[in-house]
Amino acid sequence: MNKLSKSQSSYLAGFLDADGSIYVKLTKNSTYKYRYQVSPNIVFYQSQSSKVSLKELHKITGIGYLRKRNDGIEEYIIGDIKSIRDFLNKIEKFLIFKRKQAFLI
Repeated sequence: MNKLSKSQSSYLAGFLDADGSIYVKLTKNSTYKYRYQVSPNIVFYQSQSSKVSLKELHKITGIGYLRKRNDGIEEYIIGDIKSIRDFLNKIEKFLIFKRKQAFLI
């Protein structure tokens, strides 16, 4: 993860609060002890036609990946636990609406 300035951290936190999601996905997987794989994710959503590009967020952080959906939405996804923890540690003090979800991850 790239080093973030205070203004970058607060911007990313605001973006996550407004147009992002923090969630855990359960996927059936018989090779796991409890038959499910647990996958935490942080996802930013934006219209592909938006002037604010998620490519810029990806470039600022240096983690995760971009995905274009068929419905005109672009996603910036952070899916590995180390990157998620690093990212949340850098922005958590600026989060307002998603502070509880960040704490639970």
